[in-house]
Amino acid sequence: MNLIAGIEVKTLIVGFLIVALVWALNQLFQAGKLAKHPIVIRFVDRLPHSRLINNNIEPSEILELQDELARYDRMYLTWTIRQAISFAISKEIKAVVRKNHMTINDVDQLGGLEFEFFLKKLFEGKGYEVELTKGSGDQGVDLILYQGRRKIAVQAKRYSPSQRVGVTAVQEVCTGKISTIVLKHTL
Repeated sequence: MNLIAGIEVKTLIVGFLIVALVWALNQLFQAGKLAKHPIVIRFVDRLPHSRLINNNIEPSEILELQDELARYDRMYLTWTIRQAISFAISKEIKAVVRKNHMTINDVDQLGGLEFEFFLKKLFEGKGYEVELTKGSGDQGVDLILYQGRRKIAVQAKRYSPSQRVGVTAVQEVCTGKISTIVLKHTL
């Protein structure tokens, strides 16, 4: 009797996990469709670059967007809306990068946050997982690259050829190290 009950419990757990997985995939599918919704696109278009790059969306904005979508379409979960915004932001940024085959002169025209985002996309294209730091309190580290067990701290400096990166910048990165910092990667 206990063996049968044990098998039934395992079957129930597996069934629950399958239902949860199907639900999560459905939510991702809905988020992908929602990312193309005019209300979501308009919301993303209004975001300033700094918030767009960091995907910095306030919970209150998600709730306002949820209310607006409910008035014109239907009710969506806040998680689905947040994911849809992430998809829309990613699509927007990829379109900008594709549209603007960037030359070194183009890179020279980027602002600080735009330059960091450019580096993020560049390193992602080279197979790294990239995390942008918050900006303040990061001890000079602007990006953290992950590849396997390696962590690489990057301090982004976009100086003109006549300027050089000083000792202070290197000291800031060393101060901001996570565990071991490898400062040998160049573009």
